[in-house]
Amino acid sequence: MADLNFSWSHSRLNQYETCPFRYYKTRVAKDIVEPETEAMLWGNAVHKALEDNIEGRANLPAECSQYQPVMDSIARIPGNFQAERKFAVNRKLQPTEFDSSDAWCRCITDVFVENTPLAIAMDWKTGKVKYDFEQLKINALMIFAHYPEITNVKVAYIWLKFKQVTKNEFTRAGPGALTWDKYITATSFMENSYRNNFWPKRKSGLCKNWCPVTSCEHNGGYRGNT
Repeated sequence: MADLNFSWSHSRLNQYETCPFRYYKTRVAKDIVEPETEAMLWGNAVHKALEDNIEGRANLPAECSQYQPVMDSIARIPGNFQAERKFAVNRKLQPTEFDSSDAWCRCITDVFVENTPLAIAMDWKTGKVKYDFEQLKINALMIFAHYPEITNVKVAYIWLKFKQVTKNEFTRAGPGALTWDKYITATSFMENSYRNNFWPKRKSGLCKNWCPVTSCEHNGGYRGNT
């Protein structure tokens, strides 16, 4: 199954690395549709409310009013703001349009602040606190690709439910500079699955209760079908 327009995002790569077979069933073949949970619906509603507020389209609705102090704090950051800023690069790691057929990697930054030579990328989270900056590393790489004048990117996850912030900072050059190398390697396995229709099953703690692919023998609800 050759896919000449292969592209990826953090979420797609994460899903593939969790289990290629589940990824195939839900994102490629699409013969299994994962229902939206209440948590997902709430997360989407919060993202939309905060986006509209940042862009000046609306005040926070009553059900999100508890986030007003967070919004007030962010508003005091100097720089040019954009909500839901879309980024994409092609295989040469050059900027391209988000919907372009040559887009190799895509990401959306919930809050992007440009204040050359510094930029800030923030991501809203409505779930449990996790200390994993892979998503925001990709955001930072995208910013470096699109803004040659930016030398440093500060990133933060805003954990709304727990009123916590986890931060990091990445640099374009020098010791510890952020590069695409890790993701080029990781996505080569993913692309190989597309080109060779090879989707191995990967057993994990998510199999028993959290996987919708009941045709897999690792699933707690396995029914023996294919």
